[in-house]
Amino acid sequence: MIVQEHHLLAAFVQRVRRGLTLRHLLQSGIVLLTVCCTVLLLGAGVQHIVPLVPLVAPLYSLLTLGILVYLGLYVVLPALRPVSLRQALTSIEETYPDLHDDLTNAIQLNPEVLERSNPQGVALDLVQALHHRTARQVQQYSVPEVVRRRRLLGLSWCAMVGLATVLVAVVQPDVLGESLRLLVRPLSYLPSREIQIALTPEHITIASGMNLEVQAQASGRLPQQMQLLVQRQGQPDRRYPMEPLGHGAFRYTFLKPQAALTFQAIADGFKSVVGTLEVVPAPAIGHMALQYLFPLYGAAGAHPGRRWRYSGPARHTGAFQHACQRAPDQRRTPF
Repeated sequence: MIVQEHHLLAAFVQRVRRGLTLRHLLQSGIVLLTVCCTVLLLGAGVQHIVPLVPLVAPLYSLLTLGILVYLGLYVVLPALRPVSLRQALTSIEETYPDLHDDLTNAIQLNPEVLERSNPQGVALDLVQALHHRTARQVQQYSVPEVVRRRRLLGLSWCAMVGLATVLVAVVQPDVLGESLRLLVRPLSYLPSREIQIALTPEHITIASGMNLEVQAQASGRLPQQMQLLVQRQGQPDRRYPMEPLGHGAFRYTFLKPQAALTFQAIADGFKSVVGTLEVVPAPAIGHMALQYLFPLYGAAGAHPGRRWRYSGPARHTGAFQHACQRAPDQRRTPF
């Protein structure tokens, strides 16, 4: 009988331990969820500061990492450990003060162990009476009453922050995505130490006697100066300073180049792709023949089929225009 009563008391304490362990896990989950949602929402404000102060991105990520490590070591990890027997007994006795220390004494006084260590049965009657009285009291107690004795902390705050996070995710999901990117890849927001240079145009052909403007756009770290390396066949390489246009843009104008060449923008040791320039002879018209048929309307229409012709060098086209200014009715007809 005494052994059964002891098992009954031990089972009651074990159920309380499981309930308290689950409650601790729930409490740590509330804290962790609240902190994670708060960090994500704070990231929405950090996004507006990063363009002005890029160093904020890694600081924000390191702060979040530190908070998560602290919560893992001092909140989540302890909650994963089962509640000790001493803690469970203390919670039960605080919930039901009339027990005093009877439950603790009854659990510690295991009758099976006493029978082996005390074969003479000294004081077993007192132990049996303690177990009997305590078991009768415990049958009137409730495990949920012990587990719910202390309310969950931060539940309302967690609900508000979680609701705000859900609303932001529905209305503007890109905001939370950018917050996660800030946390995962903070170094990508720091100014690049490299310089990327894009040429416009890269490859072009112009007629002899034309000017050509070449522009170079730098990205990443913006240089203060830029030069254009020009290579002509049979001539030494030459460097020309480029004119700054602001925001990493530079330009250089070739004044009527006469031969093909290659060019490349250079800034602080970084180079662009090699551009090419081809120069071809300017086109010229050697001979031109024009024929004008007057329409049927107007004064010239009185002479259907009348045609005016001009044939000669292109530079003398003014003579054809002068010839066409007089219609058969001696009035001026614009051409």
